[in-house]
Amino acid sequence: MKALLLLFLLSFLASAEDHVFRGFTLTGSGEPLRNAAMIVTDWRIAWVGPASQLKEQPGASRQDLAGKYVIPGLINLHGHLSLTSGLKQDT
Repeated sequence: MKALLLLFLLSFLASAEDHVFRGFTLTGSGEPLRNAAMIVTDWRIAWVGPASQLKEQPGASRQDLAGKYVIPGLINLHGHLSLTSGLKQDT
């Protein structure tokens, strides 16, 4: 499911230069911001804040992310891979 959402967002971002995402909950440090909005320009976050303060971008693609969570900059630098099919683990 997560891979499908990522694929959808990547294809959405590839279709235009300016993208507006709205209606999501922004999490990270501090209190979560509900009904947030974000403008992405050329693959970079240009603005993020309450949806009520969003200045519409003419010609930008728009996506409603109601019920979703966004955590900008989340990177997993400490992941563990487990034994998968076809691999051997010597003890």
